[in-house]
Amino acid sequence: MVKATVSSALPRVALAVALLLVSLLSPLVAAQPQPQPPQSDAERWAAAHGWISTSGSSLLPPALAIDDAGRVGVAADGAPVNILSSFATIPTPTAVPRLPPGRALPSSLPIAMPAAFPTGSGGRPLPMATEFPIAFRNTTVDQAFNEAIANLTSNGTEVERQVRNLSPERKADALLLAAAVIKTNVMGSIALMLDERNCSYIRANWTCTAGFFCQSPLDNGNATVPPSERNRCPPGFLCPPDTYQPTYCCPGFVCPTPAEILICPAGHWCPVGTVNPISCRFLAHCPEGTNVAPRFGVATFLIATFLVMSVFFTLRRYVVSKRNRKYTRRLDAKEAQKQQMLESGSSNTLGPLLDEYFDDDDPAAGGAGGYDSEKSAPPPALVEGHRRFDINFHNLGLRLPNGVEIMKGVSGSLKSGRLCAVMGPSGAGKTTFVSLLTNKAKRTEGSVNINGVDEELSHYRKLIGFVPQEDIMLRELPVRDLLMHSALMRLPAEWSNKRKKDLVLDTIAFLGLDHIMNSTVGDEVERGISGGQRKRVNIGMELVAAPSVLFLDEPTSGLDSATSFEVCQLLHTIAREQSMTIAAVVHSPSPTAFDQFDDLLLLGKGGRVIYFGPRAQAMDYFARIGFENVYAASASDFFMDIATGRIPCTRTKNFKPSMLFSCWEMEQAGSDPALGLKDRSLLPRKKTMIQRLQKRWSVFAAIAAVLIDVGEYFKDIADECWASAKNMLRRDPVRATPNAVTVFWLCYLRACSQLYRSRGRFWFDQIVHVLCGVFISVATFKNDYLGLFPPAMCAMAPPALQLGAGCGKAIDQLAPSGMFIALGVIFAGVTVGGATFGRERVVFWRDASNGMPALPYFLAKWVADIPRIVMAAIMYSSALLLLLPFHGRLVDVFVLVLTLYFTSFCTGYFLSSVLEPHSVPLASTGFVLLWCMLFGGVTPDLLDVLTKDMYAPFRWLWAISAPRWMIEAWYIKETAARPWIELSEQPLGHGYHRDNYTTAIANVMYIGVGWAVLGLLGLKLVNRGKQK
Repeated sequence: MVKATVSSALPRVALAVALLLVSLLSPLVAAQPQPQPPQSDAERWAAAHGWISTSGSSLLPPALAIDDAGRVGVAADGAPVNILSSFATIPTPTAVPRLPPGRALPSSLPIAMPAAFPTGSGGRPLPMATEFPIAFRNTTVDQAFNEAIANLTSNGTEVERQVRNLSPERKADALLLAAAVIKTNVMGSIALMLDERNCSYIRANWTCTAGFFCQSPLDNGNATVPPSERNRCPPGFLCPPDTYQPTYCCPGFVCPTPAEILICPAGHWCPVGTVNPISCRFLAHCPEGTNVAPRFGVATFLIATFLVMSVFFTLRRYVVSKRNRKYTRRLDAKEAQKQQMLESGSSNTLGPLLDEYFDDDDPAAGGAGGYDSEKSAPPPALVEGHRRFDINFHNLGLRLPNGVEIMKGVSGSLKSGRLCAVMGPSGAGKTTFVSLLTNKAKRTEGSVNINGVDEELSHYRKLIGFVPQEDIMLRELPVRDLLMHSALMRLPAEWSNKRKKDLVLDTIAFLGLDHIMNSTVGDEVERGISGGQRKRVNIGMELVAAPSVLFLDEPTSGLDSATSFEVCQLLHTIAREQSMTIAAVVHSPSPTAFDQFDDLLLLGKGGRVIYFGPRAQAMDYFARIGFENVYAASASDFFMDIATGRIPCTRTKNFKPSMLFSCWEMEQAGSDPALGLKDRSLLPRKKTMIQRLQKRWSVFAAIAAVLIDVGEYFKDIADECWASAKNMLRRDPVRATPNAVTVFWLCYLRACSQLYRSRGRFWFDQIVHVLCGVFISVATFKNDYLGLFPPAMCAMAPPALQLGAGCGKAIDQLAPSGMFIALGVIFAGVTVGGATFGRERVVFWRDASNGMPALPYFLAKWVADIPRIVMAAIMYSSALLLLLPFHGRLVDVFVLVLTLYFTSFCTGYFLSSVLEPHSVPLASTGFVLLWCMLFGGVTPDLLDVLTKDMYAPFRWLWAISAPRWMIEAWYIKETAARPWIELSEQPLGHGYHRDNYTTAIANVMYIGVGWAVLGLLGLKLVNRGKQK
């Protein structure tokens, strides 16, 4: 395409020059000097064509002369100067006969670029016509003349204005002379032909040494003076003998030197300007003379990769199936042991099975003695090993900085071996109570006492389990893997793996999950286990950690009454048999489920206590203060109706739900609780002046609250860092869980199971990479680099061509190609990498609240992604090579794609760690366009960014842009594989440096690590409240 454009422009320019010269100078003479008889062939030719009279009188204008070499030129003071070498040696009369009007002209005129141009007065170059017919499509001189004039007139050029005043005869003669001179001296010639294709060049009518170009006979030198180096053809161009001007080595041919041309050998492909044929390798079929090599062989490679990965998935399925059978056999053996114990008369179902974990040889047990299987009570060793917790709390309260009270005066106790229900209407602070008790939220008043000692429950975080309302777990994993991972992460480090795994199997049996332990949990898309089973798994994830205290948030929500009963019965059994302290936030349990609770904490709006004590005594208490269950509603519904004021009080007509708080305070003080119904201070009052002022100053209070929150945020970070530093230097006195290396390994195994368990999801990711590669390959199909013509040739070109492609600048599309490649990589990488943490943020929050360190988890997920990154690079690179006209090595393309995939995955980590999942796709698109299109170094050009002052404050953005460095690395490798001389002797374009390849690749990696660090910080520092 480029060659065709340049070639088509050259004839138009040359013909216009010839026409301009003759037409401008022919009418200028008013008086002619005395002519001399023709002596030279050139003069005789001029005379034969009417430019010298038969008597020897010269008809040429005095400014036009023929020098001793027979060249036509513009003369000054009688001496020919500014020689027009495009007109060079004028042929003899017999070579070009005169073409009178009416005679047919040649059907085409192969015309070359003129080497020099006429000048006007004062040496000012005359503008050239830019559009002139390449061939005379008509058959007569008159028609040809009319067509030429029509073209000149329509263009409105300087040439047309100069010839406008000439007579038609003079115009016709000028046209004929120009055509004859160019036709005679410059012609097209075929250097080499292949089938129907040929490689043509422009040959002069004089001798020129091969490897050089001669735009006049003098350019070839003589016997003693060799051709000038300025006329030497550079690599990538074709200059056979008698070359008038260089031509790009034709596609499908190879020019080892500018003087020789060969057909492109089989097994290789040769684009424009080939010096060394490029191997097609196994990716493409390349017969002799191939100039474009679509690498359809990548399809074979992709199919082979698919088969290899299919074998991998098949082997993995076999290994997983074998492991599942092993665990099933172990569980069957334990079930048989359990059945034997039941037949022997033991009523304890879980304690005997756990006896082997808490014997007198176990350092974590904290006590001595074994378990007698014939006793129904929990074994002493089991109780002491679980560190029986009796939690007393007094006057818990939380007041916001703006003065709003969330909770006030909550006092009571949670006893080991008992199950407590925490109930209340919406806004009563049920979840806030658990947060204050466990120190996840900082209370403004109150204290907590554990086994008679004033200390915080957060000190025993590793012994506390919390079951969230939502079943937060990795839904793509099977039940056993979820429970096994939780146990291995949270049980004492000194326990053997066998011991931990046996505990998991016993818990599975106890929870009734043995028949689904190898089943995937499933989600809304992929069907798995039922809701009730999922709730049991949710509880089991905490039970396998052998906690001493267990809190649950709405464990019965979304379940039917039968399943709710099973869950509550399960919790009741766990509290009894493991002497565990359990509190569950429930909303409206069924009667049978509610009967499983031992204690009840009923909260009212505002976070104050309505009742706290044994569940069985609650009905009597409310009867004492005037509430009767007239309609025989379930106990839980009856209590909720009282708390919301839906049940009338028989003791007073002015009952307000807030009176219940005073009733309970009276009960706690040992007085008649009914006296609280007469407390007039609880009735609504008008706002005092202070309260009204407080409302007016609420804006300042809100600002103060924000500042306090910020201070608390950074204080919390400092406290955590200090605690982590202390734990690195000493053994955890509560429970020594696995170290960071073990946590990394366990998280890595779980991550691998996530990634490679689902074959469909894996192949979907690969298809995304392949399609992105195909799209970019098609978009960059014709992007290439064509070098500069020799300066000696461009110096004589028209001004427009001197500044245009080929002379003023190379045809350089490598940088845009690099930008497109980077765009595809980053789009695919950020999209896929963003799912690494985005899909499981809530799972990380839950694990972090249980004490899992963030750094080993993050590194494990990162390392587990490395095979995905490599596979993505392979898929994308393979698809990209389909049509991409790269000249470098395959390994160079792969390295570029691989390093940028590494960075794009890390960018996805960052976005998914700080943004909500639904915002990540849109943010990813903007991120990709920002770094590739704006800061990629293509638009605006990097050279402008580095040199212009307006960009100085923002240059650092280009310095931290991975696409900018990747494009430079691509440009360096591709220009190094091309023959053009300016690429080795002149500075590279766009501000790139040919020695910067290693630096560019390293910078891409550094930027990727930087995004990964930001992702880790985002994971840990954003949503900190949910990680406690």
